[in-house]
Amino acid sequence: MNMTFELFKEAILEVDCDYITRHCAADDATPPYIVWAESMEAESFYGDGGKIYQAIQGTVDLYSKDPDDPLEKEIKSTFNAHEIGFYLNDVLYERDTKLIHHEWVFTIVQEA
Repeated sequence: MNMTFELFKEAILEVDCDYITRHCAADDATPPYIVWAESMEAESFYGDGGKIYQAIQGTVDLYSKDPDDPLEKEIKSTFNAHEIGFYLNDVLYERDTKLIHHEWVFTIVQEA
């Protein structure tokens, strides 16, 4: 499957969360909320004298007050349903906001 950012956006918006945004949350965002963004090109695939595909990595971050928020499982299920490669990178308790922050790294491969 050739995943694009538009398809990725459609997939992550399937998660049943009231607030899902790209890059950063508004200062008044009410948890739970999800923020996603691309961060780097992880790999390139070349042929016929140029780049054909690129693997892009990014993060999906869940901010919640519930350490067992069901959105965690829903995010993973959405990744699996859309064949999006991912791994859990970190789980942090943020003292200043008193939120639990789950961070997954995703990888999509798209045409260059």
